[in-house]
Amino acid sequence: MTRRLGNNTDQSLPLVRASVAGPVVAALRSVGVEPAFVLDPLGLNEAQVMDPKNFLRHDTVYQIYQAVAEATSTDFCARVGQSVDLVKFLPLGDMLAEALTLGDFFTRFTQAVSKESNAVTQSLFVEGEHAYFSAKRNFQISVSPSQTDAFLTSIWISLLHRVLDFRWDPNQVILRVSDPDALPGQFHGVRAIKCNPQGFSIRFPSSWLSYRLRPEALENPQTTGLWMKIWPPRRISLRD
Repeated sequence: MTRRLGNNTDQSLPLVRASVAGPVVAALRSVGVEPAFVLDPLGLNEAQVMDPKNFLRHDTVYQIYQAVAEATSTDFCARVGQSVDLVKFLPLGDMLAEALTLGDFFTRFTQAVSKESNAVTQSLFVEGEHAYFSAKRNFQISVSPSQTDAFLTSIWISLLHRVLDFRWDPNQVILRVSDPDALPGQFHGVRAIKCNPQGFSIRFPSSWLSYRLRPEALENPQTTGLWMKIWPPRRISLRD
């Protein structure tokens, strides 16, 4: 069921904007899978997912991501995450595009995203030489969020990689996710550590926060269409 946040919404339900699943659903046709094949069994349609005004339960979004992976490949969602235009995808993307540094960007993002979900807290914490960007679920999950987390952490690791450019050092990054196998084998040299499914975290040098943020790093033009290189899907149509 689609719900909207507002005065009449049951705030006890863990809700998130439905369009968070938009990129992986949109990418399905590029590999020969009709979105309806994934969404129909969940009682959803493409218009509901793409409408930025709609909100779904977190577990429903996790089901979408899991179904997309089952219809394509284990690392499909993560690879789509690597190709996302952050200005178009993230909430208040135009405002985020005005950030001058990585630190400015992450600060703006954690403030903006607080209105995108009533049950997940995303934060940036700096302690000495290390910065920690993390997401924490404030509810008990009933569906694995592994594919969703693979998509989201792929966005952030790829952004760091683009901004750092030749200064990139994967040994300086510690990534914790619930299922490292959902990430590509070659993930910018980063090896993920398994953690509990209540969230994910990325640790990197706090000095990186001062690096200047170029517009093209957010728009991500060099990886547009990256999912076209992914393994062919297991199922290719509703009639398969």
